[in-house]
Amino acid sequence: MSNKVTTSQVYKYLETQNLNHGLDGYRFLLAAIEALVENGAPYCSMTDLYKKVSAKVSVSPRNVEARVCRVLKPLKIKPKAFIYQAADALIFSDEFGGIINE
Repeated sequence: MSNKVTTSQVYKYLETQNLNHGLDGYRFLLAAIEALVENGAPYCSMTDLYKKVSAKVSVSPRNVEARVCRVLKPLKIKPKAFIYQAADALIFSDEFGGIINE
């Protein structure tokens, strides 16, 4: 199952979370959420997800993970939980332009 989400939809979701835009992890987080939705969440491991993002941004998957953790630190939530929560909101919620209408 493949879904298409726009960068603006992901950005709109992230805006509700009050994250620091100045950190590299913000862009990496945006890319990870896009990749997860497009891969048909939840059928993607975090390792594979970080590899996809690292290929786009030319840093190691470990570096992607560390920077995503840093941007999410104020929310006190694990990256996997946040990324999957965001994917669910983007797929199912009308508020963020849900791409699946039931």
